[in-house]
Amino acid sequence: ISNALAMGEATALELLAFTNNLCGQVVSVNCGGDTIEAIIASVCNDGSTNPDDGGCGIDMIDSTYALATGGNSSVTCTVELTDTLPMDSSEMKCFYRPDSASGDSAYY
Repeated sequence: ISNALAMGEATALELLAFTNNLCGQVVSVNCGGDTIEAIIASVCNDGSTNPDDGGCGIDMIDSTYALATGGNSSVTCTVELTDTLPMDSSEMKCFYRPDSASGDSAYY
C-alpha cells in the first residue's frame, strides 16, 4: 500500500474515529477522484472531535489527496475499513521507522 493518511476523532467518523488499534489498518477512500486504498499511519489533531474547532476527519499526504480527490480542493469523502493487508510477505516482519532511534530503515 503506497498511500497513507492520518485518521482523526471527528464524530462523523463514527466507528472509524481513531483509536490505536486502527494504526496499520487499510481503508478504502473515495473523495470524488479515484477510489484508493490507504494505510492509517497516525492520528491527526489528537483529542479534538469537532471539525469547527480544529478536529480532523482524515488528513491525507499530498499524493494520496491528489488521487482521492481528483484535484478538487474541498470535498466530502467516504472511508471504509478493508481486509487488505498493508504489505505482502511470506514471513512476519517488524519495521522501525527510518527516523527512529535505530538510525536506519532496517527491519528486525
